[in-house]
Amino acid sequence: MDKNDILKIKYITYSYWKEITNGTRYAKDSVKNIKNNVEIFGVSNDNFINLSEYIKNGNKIDPIIILAPIEKKDNMIVLEGHVRLTAINLIIDYFSELKVLIGFVKEKIFNKWDNY
Repeated sequence: MDKNDILKIKYITYSYWKEITNGTRYAKDSVKNIKNNVEIFGVSNDNFINLSEYIKNGNKIDPIIILAPIEKKDNMIVLEGHVRLTAINLIIDYFSELKVLIGFVKEKIFNKWDNY
């Protein structure tokens, strides 16, 4: 995925991820709150910041796992790797591409999933 694809990935529907993005669930929207040191439910942002520095220093991370409807491939949800995705968004300008694992399902099945 390139930078533009990464910016289209949403978190699952879960209270923490909804709060950190001010309701949008786009991982890119968590950056402002993290940089302003807004702690959601009293949870420190240190994991995101430390991991982003680790990545920026050239260290490798496991790929994130994404699900998307085959009919609308831009409608992507991260299944596994929320912290990694957040750290990546903190340093998005350092990325030209990112390797991910992505699964595609029919949109009608995707839309039935409670965590979408």
